[in-house]
Amino acid sequence: MLTEQDFREAVTDYLYKGGGPAVSTYDIVMTDLNGDHSPEGLVMMNTPFKTWCKATGCTLLIFEEKQRKISLHSRIEPIRGPLFLHDTEGTWKSIVTRQYGLNRDPRYIELQNEGTGYPAFTLNALDYQGHDPHAGASYFYSD
Repeated sequence: MLTEQDFREAVTDYLYKGGGPAVSTYDIVMTDLNGDHSPEGLVMMNTPFKTWCKATGCTLLIFEEKQRKISLHSRIEPIRGPLFLHDTEGTWKSIVTRQYGLNRDPRYIELQNEGTGYPAFTLNALDYQGHDPHAGASYFYSD
């Protein structure tokens, strides 16, 4: 079974291979996004601020295990917590979050994954059309 340490090592490897500054800090949670009974690692990057975060949110990295190797599945930006995970008709859960700070009215957006990854940028994300954006499991509460 995968552990948080497995994902921390994957993040360290990603950073050292040019993904970002090695001194980066982040928060990590493990949850099954694709229904395979194995967790994916959701990594919300924190610092250095101008590298990973701006006024509109931070970068979210999603790592998954494939063939006994953990690798980056998606890089999403800008995004801010909390994130709500919703079951969808596809295999991957959708990510719902509130978007604000972009010179437009705040709104809930939904990021969907058809198996090839979540959208890299949230600025053109679809509005959430469900009944309750807070209904799913939630992670990464921010101030």
